Amino acid sequence: IKSVVEPLSSRLDQRTRETRVFGIEDSAFIANSTRWVGAATSVFKPIWPRSLGIVPSLAGGLHAFDPDLVHSHGMWMWTSGSVARWGSEKRPYVVSPHGMLEPKALEISRMKKRIAQLLFETRHLSNATCMHALNLEEAKAIREFGVSRPIAVIPNGVDLPSAAEDGIGPAPWNNEFPNGAKVMLFLGRLHPKKNVEGLIKAWAQLQTERSLSDWHLAIAGWGENGHDRFLMELATELALNDRIAFLGHVHGPKKDAVLRHADAFVLPSHSEGLPMAILEAWAHGKPVAKTRACNLPEGFQLNAAFEIEADPAGLASGLAEFLSANTQELVSMGQAGRQLVEQKFSWDKVADSFIEVYNWTLNGGSPPSCVLMD
Repeated sequence: IKSVVEPLSSRLDQRTRETRVFGIEDSAFIANSTRWVGAATSVFKPIWPRSLGIVPSLAGGLHAFDPDLVHSHGMWMWTSGSVARWGSEKRPYVVSPHGMLEPKALEISRMKKRIAQLLFETRHLSNATCMHALNLEEAKAIREFGVSRPIAVIPNGVDLPSAAEDGIGPAPWNNEFPNGAKVMLFLGRLHPKKNVEGLIKAWAQLQTERSLSDWHLAIAGWGENGHDRFLMELATELALNDRIAFLGHVHGPKKDAVLRHADAFVLPSHSEGLPMAILEAWAHGKPVAKTRACNLPEGFQLNAAFEIEADPAGLASGLAEFLSANTQELVSMGQAGRQLVEQKFSWDKVADSFIEVYNWTLNGGSPPSCVLMD
């Protein structure tokens, strides 16, 4: 959620009288607070049990600040109850579940969520002035959960990098791959739903395609529950250690470097909400191969993305076709992605859409075009 709240609040602070971020203190925020570039923050210390993020002082902080509107990010924490109590005085607030009402997400920590639902979450959702969904699939999940409030469908955004190469570091795979190698990049969490296992198996099948011998695969991301080790062992078993490089977690300048130096991007996921990694790849002008489960159908419609299947055989076949395209075709696909981000997915565009929704919740009138009323 930080990756959304930080850049969004920064843009909103430029467009409103005052924007302030209220949040729960944790070790990660304390460690990174000097690098925070969003709006001004008020951080509240939680009490036990920390898993519910219980912060009795948050409600008082809200009343003291006395905002015109609250935008509540996330669910299943005490912050939901504080916002619901603040809104009980007929004050408007918007709720962004950030995928937490998706069926698979609801299966995680079911008992905790049931308790939170009984204590405060039902009231938090049912009294919201407006819900927010990243796409139509998430809007459908919100409706299926039983929430009947209006839904604003607004995607997340990304920052647009400049064309200047000054200060860009070398590609971290320079010592892994031969000079002149073409590199396809996967960037994201190493979780089974991302289907990196299928990608590695497909990559093994592609080794029989001599025309693709210049292509290598870079996998950047952090593992959960040992899944990264499983993937490394699989690559070794399939004799792919000279064709695949595992880069680990990348952020900051190193993340920018992998996106700048990659020749193409791939996301073979079984399920996604709105994958930020694809938006970042497009922002850097990279051609993208992705499954339909990644959503973002605009990519297919505007020739900014190539559709691949999730099963290893179909994935191998799709990647063979995608990577066999001539250089100009791939460049044109990347340029279409960059234009798509500029038109719809930059943080400035996203902030403008939220301002429209905020003004509507405060002043009434006809809903913005992004709002679904039923």
